[in-house]
Amino acid sequence: MKKSHLQPKINAKQLCCILLANRVSAMVVFLPAIWATANSKDTWISSLISGFGGMIITYVVVTLSKRYPRHTLIQICISLFGKWIGGFLSFLYLWFFLHLSLIIIREFAEILNIALMPETPIQVFIIYVVLAVIFAVYRGLEAIARTSVIILPISLASLLIILILLAKEFHLELLRPIAENGWMPIMMGIIVPISLFGEVILIPMLFPYVEDQHKVLRYSMLAVLIGTFFLFSLNAAVMGIFGPIEAAHLTLPVYSLVRMISIGNFLERIEAIMVAVWIGLIFIKMCIFLYAGVLGTGQWLRLKTTKFLIIPFGGVALILSYTSFKNLSEIKHFTTPKHWGAYSLTLELLIPCILLAVSFYRKEKRAI
Repeated sequence: MKKSHLQPKINAKQLCCILLANRVSAMVVFLPAIWATANSKDTWISSLISGFGGMIITYVVVTLSKRYPRHTLIQICISLFGKWIGGFLSFLYLWFFLHLSLIIIREFAEILNIALMPETPIQVFIIYVVLAVIFAVYRGLEAIARTSVIILPISLASLLIILILLAKEFHLELLRPIAENGWMPIMMGIIVPISLFGEVILIPMLFPYVEDQHKVLRYSMLAVLIGTFFLFSLNAAVMGIFGPIEAAHLTLPVYSLVRMISIGNFLERIEAIMVAVWIGLIFIKMCIFLYAGVLGTGQWLRLKTTKFLIIPFGGVALILSYTSFKNLSEIKHFTTPKHWGAYSLTLELLIPCILLAVSFYRKEKRAI
């Protein structure tokens, strides 16, 4: 892919912010709830283990990107496997980006509906958020990256303050005994968070537009470490305050945590801060996956420009986000290890490993 002055340019720090915003946005809303069952007090252990899995996936996709620094993931698939097989793999990734986009859009609408305006029709939230995302994607990758640099530090600082304020409510005994039901539930518990870390599959889509590509691995690993810290902290807080039995019945565990904060008679009802944090993070996630889908579709179809695809892509995401799920419970059910694990990890880990292996094989074959 030839360089052009029209191409967007971001740096490794901005890429790190985008990746981290993707992870933390999902952690704040879903992960404790997905794991929470009467036997899931060890989710904090699963959180730590999943961080190592995230590092492995990150290393694979960054190594693949470095071998094709001027190609996106779509172009790499076609380059390695040809027009038909590579085109099919590319289509799978385009569907994956669209699928994630519609899930995130519906999550966004459901949370606003539940937390802020329960009497407002869900369609209103979906339409407004899709319009906002379409506008942001029109502004381009650089605008999304700059927005992430502004929103992410504020959001992470807010989460840290919330965790500190909740420290006095924490009960360590609710996390004991450790591994009471053996290690199998713990290992099953790493599937969903590893798939969350696997969203670094975005890296090959954005790598050609990063100026300091030699720093991408370092900052991507930093994003994994920070994401693991917040994943561990939020799960430990949910289990250490509510316990596994009560947590299993909470729709939005972290939101419920924030509602408990009360200092004196002046610092109460700060859940609006939590909603604001989540809105900022999830907005970045919606924008970047829609952007990746539009960019990849244009490259798959070999189009010279892709902006005219933004509205159709957003329209499809809008329709499917409304028709694919009836409520938040269905989304949570779909994103459990049983349904989401094999699907997401095939695209986030298995296929990238195959692509990387084939790239090494072809290099050795040419050397012979």
